[in-house]
Amino acid sequence: MDKEHLLQVLRLLADATQSAYGRNCEVAVHDLEDIEHSLVYIAGKVTGRKPGAPITDLAYTMIREHGDNAPDLLTYRTVTKTGRTLKCSTVFVRNDAGHIQACYCINQDITDFLSAKAALDEFTQNEERQMETRQETFAETVDEIVESLVLECATRMGKHPASMSREERVDLVRELTLKDVFKFRGAAETIASILGVSRYTVYNYLKEAKR
Repeated sequence: MDKEHLLQVLRLLADATQSAYGRNCEVAVHDLEDIEHSLVYIAGKVTGRKPGAPITDLAYTMIREHGDNAPDLLTYRTVTKTGRTLKCSTVFVRNDAGHIQACYCINQDITDFLSAKAALDEFTQNEERQMETRQETFAETVDEIVESLVLECATRMGKHPASMSREERVDLVRELTLKDVFKFRGAAETIASILGVSRYTVYNYLKEAKR
């Protein structure tokens, strides 16, 4: 099956899935040939994204770390920028040669259900089935993806970017290089803005990190 036919099938499945689950469900189809504008179709309005938005940081990280062997992520929980709780599944779709070409992502807003469940639990005392929680940014721009990856690395280092020493900033840039963050257009400018330095300073950090 060629890619365009594959994407068309995924669009039809997206409409069918979203229709079945209703207004609290969103289904996104990503064409991974252009990760900066990978969202080619979206049924539903849960995350507020539109076609042309980039891949999520979680899907990007899974592909970068595992390549064509990236495992599907089924039934995990994440939270949107507006505080809504989502139950999500991300399926990596491969061609006949086994190469990942697309993502099929189901995002269901369960915030209202959790509120209702909390009220019912006061009477029933049922235990909630635990879902794995993952951090995922549903970005509308590439800058948001870069920013989330920068903050992820900074959190792991235990320092806020604004309070880092020069050596720590070089270490941060080294980590970002290992994550292939500089593949995104405009990444240096976004990183410079977060660190409060110039773009040329970031390039200097990059050169030093590579040495």
